[in-house]
Amino acid sequence: MQSQSMIAFTGKRRRPCIALRPVRRAHIAPASPHVEVLRAGARAWNAWRRKNPGIVPVLDDLNVSATERQFGRVQGGPINLSRAEFRRARLDQATLIEANLMGAMLTEADLSYARLDHADLRGARLAYAALGGARLNGANLCGADLRLSQGLTQSQIDQAVGDSRTALPGHLTTPTAWLRQSDPDLRAAETQAGEQPGTGAPTSGQSKKRRGRSSHPPLGSRIVIAAVLAGAVGAGILTAMLEAYTQRRSNAPGDALSATHAIVHDVGSPAPASLPYAPSG
Repeated sequence: MQSQSMIAFTGKRRRPCIALRPVRRAHIAPASPHVEVLRAGARAWNAWRRKNPGIVPVLDDLNVSATERQFGRVQGGPINLSRAEFRRARLDQATLIEANLMGAMLTEADLSYARLDHADLRGARLAYAALGGARLNGANLCGADLRLSQGLTQSQIDQAVGDSRTALPGHLTTPTAWLRQSDPDLRAAETQAGEQPGTGAPTSGQSKKRRGRSSHPPLGSRIVIAAVLAGAVGAGILTAMLEAYTQRRSNAPGDALSATHAIVHDVGSPAPASLPYAPSG
């Protein structure tokens, strides 16, 4: 501890005297041993977590280089950072694809432009965390606290997965798909209605049924078509009967009773399968 001189005046004659006042230096906390393990890479970190499952990693104020923030599959990931404490950590532009961040403490952490695709952020606390430009495609935000996060946009939220327990900033809206996933009654109603739960789209079986029904004309149209066909067949039969009656009368004219017998004979005889229409001369 160093000392700093200070001049003070004492007595009536204001004689100067020298007093010493201690000067306090800023206390620099030693680096956490967990930081050194993290710097070794995702493969070494995951092995350490498997050996020490009960230890909660403390990585507050993390400030490592950009190359030491890459935890993708190429570097041995996805990395297991569940329940880790990252208060005020610098994780901007970090690769955390499919990372396990379930229950992580990320208060005031810088996650801007980080790749969090399909990351597990269930129950994570992200108060005052910077998320501008972060990729959240398929990220699981169920139960996460994002109320005071910064830089978050609606398009980022729409690409992620969440539920009714996900706390969002006031300027953002909970996607409808999240509400469907968290409401079992709504999912059951969609299933009964033949829709895929959470999407409102018809299921494959329901689509086939609808396509099958649409290939047939309505019942009313079928009735009209049948009546028209029946009328055409009846008209053809009637025309053939009249032609036969006229032919018989021309060949063997007789009285009215003979004509009547000819008509009855024609009606009782079976109609031919196909009768061409030819008007009589």
